[in-house]
This record gives sequence, structure tokens and C-alpha cells, in this order.
Amino acid sequence: MQWELSTIYESENQFVCICTTTQREILDFYEYYKKIKKYEVPQLVECLKRYELISNEILKAQLYKSLVYYGGNEVDQIEPLLDGLLEQYNEFITPFPLSLLHHDELRTYLEDPCLVNYSRFLKNLFGEKKYLLDVDSEKIIHLKNTTGYNAMQQLYLSSLEDAEFFIKGIGRFDYNTLLGYLNVKDEKLRNNAARKLGYFFKKNNIYFTKLFNFLTQDMLIDKRIRNYDSIYESIYSENEVSETDYKLLEKLVIQNVDIFQRYCEIKAKKMNNGSKWGVSNIHDLSKRICIEDALDIIVTAFDNISSEYKNIVTTLFNDSHIDYECREGKQSGAICFAAVPDVRPYVFINYSGTISDLFTLGHELGHAVHFATSAKKNSVINYMESNLHTESVAVFFETLVCREYLKRSNNSCFALLEVMDNFMGKIYRQTMNFMFEKRAREYEGYITPEQMEKEWEILREQFYSDTVKFGGYEKNNYWSIPHFICEPLLTSVYVFSQIIALMLVNKLETDDFEKKFHGYLEIGSNNSFMEYLFKEFHIRIDQEKSWQLIFNELLELLKRLERANE
Repeated sequence: MQWELSTIYESENQFVCICTTTQREILDFYEYYKKIKKYEVPQLVECLKRYELISNEILKAQLYKSLVYYGGNEVDQIEPLLDGLLEQYNEFITPFPLSLLHHDELRTYLEDPCLVNYSRFLKNLFGEKKYLLDVDSEKIIHLKNTTGYNAMQQLYLSSLEDAEFFIKGIGRFDYNTLLGYLNVKDEKLRNNAARKLGYFFKKNNIYFTKLFNFLTQDMLIDKRIRNYDSIYESIYSENEVSETDYKLLEKLVIQNVDIFQRYCEIKAKKMNNGSKWGVSNIHDLSKRICIEDALDIIVTAFDNISSEYKNIVTTLFNDSHIDYECREGKQSGAICFAAVPDVRPYVFINYSGTISDLFTLGHELGHAVHFATSAKKNSVINYMESNLHTESVAVFFETLVCREYLKRSNNSCFALLEVMDNFMGKIYRQTMNFMFEKRAREYEGYITPEQMEKEWEILREQFYSDTVKFGGYEKNNYWSIPHFICEPLLTSVYVFSQIIALMLVNKLETDDFEKKFHGYLEIGSNNSFMEYLFKEFHIRIDQEKSWQLIFNELLELLKRLERANE
């Protein structure tokens, strides 16, 4: 099933026409707002509406390009037009909110009933005021990132995308296909893929380390210019977490690392007849699940919360908004595209029928349900929430799918192994990834490839001890984790998300859970999601006792796995 793009633009010609119209609207709006010396509320409302409409068209155009590209089609014709449109938007529209910061009335705007739909947007501006520069400086920094920070990320991604590999008997294939071969049953193919990957990482280690250093130096410059307390200040603020929360995360995961190590030992026995080699990943252990059965598991899990969520998934599937086919030219990975409220989400996945694919599809459809629900209540500038809010929702739905799969599998040993691997990956492996990323940045942009390898080895020893023996290709396979380059600290978001998801699962039987959870999906960025979690569910991530309850549950699941393995 391939994309049906007609819900965005009827044709490429329509895309071209709308882009041209939007370019004119950008210039008209710029000429309008730059003349305003002091905003009255009616003027501000008018400006925010126009700002929203233009932003909506920009995001929709980006979505169209992404879907065409991920679907395996050429974007050569539309890319130059979109690039020009984005350049114009960044130059003339992006600075618009900064013009509001020159007015002392910004605080009073927050209390005006006419601006209630923009309250969070204005509140965020007010909170960022101490970190923002003058309008011209902000424009320069934003434009500089096109060839600076953003360019470094694109260089890394292009290096992976353009890589080509050859294995005798199979032929030539790309990087993402090679990663997939690491998890197949065929041991010879796994080993061949591992050797190819090891050579690729070794060859590019110096290059990738330089990119990482440049990005770290850029973050330090940003910290100095904006007077941040930390290079992660904006990430903390967006996700409503603190340095203290991260310290608690590290402390408790390390304190309970024996659960992870006991799991790895069982996994080695079950997968490799006791051998510790090759169990850092989980191979395809069970029979394939066809897409129809996978969707049945997912909609049943979602329906346990609300029939509305089941209907959203069913409708998206029937209307070709879920592209699950594995086909030549289609990009690898899985993602939910939900850029604007007036376009229903699209889910992209290469579904091959593994249990991992089932959980991943549940995760992405969790995003889809979240965005479809949020779209009914929010506009384009407060529709997209923080990474931690969105991932906590998707991981919650994914956890429901894990539970439904476990139920249907009668808690078999393999099913327990697969579900635990999912949980362990998010809580332990992602914490290891986050700690590695953090330590590497403490070298302040001057870490060497040898130091990178050493930090990775130290953390791997701390987490795995002697429960797993690693192959040579894993010496610097941290470069297979794009978040280190493309989205700092995102690995830690998955840890927090899994903890929040399991805490929410523990609240399933409480009064009005469906209503309260629906509200969690609806709030968008207009309210604090952390405050909502505490107010409605009494969930806090800064309390050690809350975390410990989750580790106790993991321990109980581990004991079930041990008994099943006897």
C-alpha cells in the first residue's frame, strides 16, 4: 500500500502554484508587520493568524516533499522551489515573533482573552526573552545554521545514505539494508554484514568524530552567546526536565543494572545456546506476523483505551495513510508524518512481519492517534508538542501493544524475551547511549576518535559487564545512532518516555482514565504536559520511589522469563 498524496496537493502543479502564492504572502506579511511600532491586541491577533496560515503552508509543502521522497520517488523538480520558499520564510517570517519581544506589553498579552489560543506561544516567547538576541542577530544566526549546524547534520546523513556495500551472493545494497542483515537468522549473513559495517565505521571514524566536534563547538558558542547555563538548556526547557532529573535517571538505572545483565544472560542461552557472542541485538526468533494480524493486535490494544483510537487507525489504513510495503527505492526506517492539523497523519514503515516491526508500527500509530486527537483542538503553532510529550504517548501505545502480544502468546518464553528486549532497549541501552553522548561532549568539541572508542568501551562494560561478548564491528558502532549528530539528548527522551508509559499503564484501572488520557493527547503545547501528568495521574519523574516501582515491575517480568526458560 503506497501513499495517497491527494490530501495534501492534488498534483505537483497545484504544489507549484501554492508555493508561488505563499511567496507573495510572505513578502506582503513582512511589509505589514515591520511597520508596526506597537501592537494593539486586534493587530496582534491579525498578525498571528497570518503567521499561522503562512507557517501552515510551509509545513504542508515540507510534508509533501518528505512523503514523495520517503515513498521512493524523485524530488528533483520540487526541491529547488521548496528550498527557495524556505529561505524566504526564514528570512522574513521567522523573525516575526522576535518583534513582539520589544514590547513591554508582552506579559499583559498573556492575560488577554482574545489571545487565549496563543497563550502558550506567547508564554514561551516571554520565557525565552532572556536568551534571545536582537532581531538582526537572530536572523544572521538562523541563516548561518543553513551552512553550519544543519549542514553538519546533512553531511552525516548523506554519508550513510550514499554508502554502498557488496556481499558475494547477494550483490550491492545500501547502509540501511546492511543494518537489517545484523538481525537475520542466517549466521553467515549476519557475520558478513557485521564485518562490512565494522570496516565502514572504522574508515569513517575520524570524519564522523570531526562532525560531532563541530556540532559540540556550535552548541558551546550558542551557550555563550545566549548566556545559557548549559548547552542543553533549550532541550531541558522544551521537555520540561532538569539536570536533576537526568542525574536521578543515571543513578537509578545504574543501581538496577543487574536486571539488565540477568536479562542478557537469559537471552544468550535462548538465542545462542549459551554463547555470549552476537546477542547485543535480538534476532528473528518467531514466526512472521502478517500486516492484517499486526493491525488486529494494535487496534485491539488501542480499543482497550478508547474505540475512537481504534477508529483512527482503521480509517488511516483504509485511506492509504499507512505505507507498510517493503519495495525498491523506498526509504528505510519508520516515521509518523504529522506536520499540520488539517492533514491527517501518514505512517511510514517497511513492515517485514517481525515482532520488532509490530512494536514499531504500534509506536508510530500511537503518534498518529496523538496527532489526530491534538489536531481537533490546536492550531499549527501549538499543535506540535515537545519530544518528551509526543514520545511518552507513542511509547505508552507501544507498551499496550506489547501487553496484547504477550497475552495472545500465552506468555511464552520467546514472547517474554521480545517484550523485555523492547523495555530493556529503551531503559538501559538508551541510558547507555545518553551517557556516552554526554561524556563525549564534555571534551568540548576536541574529543579524538580513540577517546570516543574508549568512552564507549567503558560504558559498555559498565552496562553489560561480561554477559555479552561484542564483535569487532561494535568497537565504534555508535555512529549508527543518528541522534548523537542530529538530535542531541533524544536518546534520553526514550528512557523518560518508557518510565512515564509504564507509570500510565499502572493507572489504567483508575477512575476516568480514558477521559484524563484523552486530555493528555489534546493539550498540545498550550499547557504544561508535566503539570498535567501530576495533576491528573500523580505522575512525577523527579521522585525516586516512582522510578523504583518500575524497576520492581521489570524485576517481576524478569522472574517470569527465568521461570519460563527453566
